[in-house]
Amino acid sequence: MLELVGAAALARALPASAAAAPTPPPALRFTRLTWAGIRLAAGETTLFIDATVDPSEPGSAPLQASTPERHALVTHFHGDHCQPEALKPVFNARSRLVCDRDTALRLGDREVPLLPVALYQPEFLSPRTADFVVFAVPASDGLGSPQVSWVIDGGGRRVFHAGDTQVHGHFWNIGRAYGPFDVAFLPINGFRQTLGRTTRVPAPMSLTPEQAVEVAQVIGARRVVPIHYGGGSQGYAEVPDAIGAFVKVAKAAGLAHTVLAPGATLD
Repeated sequence: MLELVGAAALARALPASAAAAPTPPPALRFTRLTWAGIRLAAGETTLFIDATVDPSEPGSAPLQASTPERHALVTHFHGDHCQPEALKPVFNARSRLVCDRDTALRLGDREVPLLPVALYQPEFLSPRTADFVVFAVPASDGLGSPQVSWVIDGGGRRVFHAGDTQVHGHFWNIGRAYGPFDVAFLPINGFRQTLGRTTRVPAPMSLTPEQAVEVAQVIGARRVVPIHYGGGSQGYAEVPDAIGAFVKVAKAAGLAHTVLAPGATLD
């Protein structure tokens, strides 16, 4: 209380111009989109990650960007993570869809410029402003398809986006080489999928709530924003109440976390 009173007194003592000085814009702002999608904004650049548009999903809306530079990253080519047609309205002549080389081969010509990159190779997006530097790092897809996670530097922060990866040993090296992370976007629904009519994949195909907390500790995540939960269809089953389970385990572990609804923004 004393601190609040002191701050108020100081504000009254300052000249009007100083007391009313505008708050500087945030160095990094992120908005959760639907499913695994995230929009980051820093300086003159907007960066989309696994951004999709699906009218059947609550909170889904056409993608938007107000900065002159707009780019996108994808973790893999599955349709719930990679939707080039959704990016076309916000892309301009300088925009690129950044992906690993194996994913680029599977995407082919989607009428969106691709920028294939190698693992661990820094890619400076918007070279004139250098607002973001991104690194593709290993991930493990439940079906054995090509997949990466992304390390992103921007606005003086380091961010990790895991896509919908399973548990894998590379997390140790990712944490050692690139951590700690200010924010990590981690999947939590631990889904299992039936292939064909009878074959059921025997292990969770993305991180479970418990695994997400463990991975966050391994890579040195200071805060986790859970993604990739709240879906389900025939042959696709996720952990019951994945978000409730994650919050419970994260609290028990003392892990800082922020649950964001689609469309919510955090600076």
